[in-house]
Amino acid sequence: MAASIAHVMHGDLHIVVHGDVSPSDEEWNLYLNVLRAARPRMRRVLVSTTGGAPSPRQRRSLLDAMGEGRPPTTAVVTGSVVARGVVTALAWIKGDFIRAFSPADLDLALSHLAVAESDRPAVIAALRSLTNTVARNVA
Repeated sequence: MAASIAHVMHGDLHIVVHGDVSPSDEEWNLYLNVLRAARPRMRRVLVSTTGGAPSPRQRRSLLDAMGEGRPPTTAVVTGSVVARGVVTALAWIKGDFIRAFSPADLDLALSHLAVAESDRPAVIAALRSLTNTVARNVA
């Protein structure tokens, strides 16, 4: 079975992709272990999802794993209008570190993250590669 989440560091940018399926607790805990190790050098996060997302309990554990201080600048790219609304509401409460973008606005997401033009092809290639590895619902 394919993973529901895939991720890679690109310099100080953490690229995370969720497929259609939300992560199990076991898979999420493995991800958090990697995240904790990468956190000291992580300044920015690019999240892309086609529907999968952490549960409320998993989101709380994510906040714990991120530790104190300002969270990394984060862009969430999703086709879900509801998910973008949730991210926008979170930004109103927690600050402007996080913004949501539609897939058509990937360039705006990369600008929010201050990804240099010269780095964008490599970041987009990594995003596509990760997207090809995550679980998808097949109808």
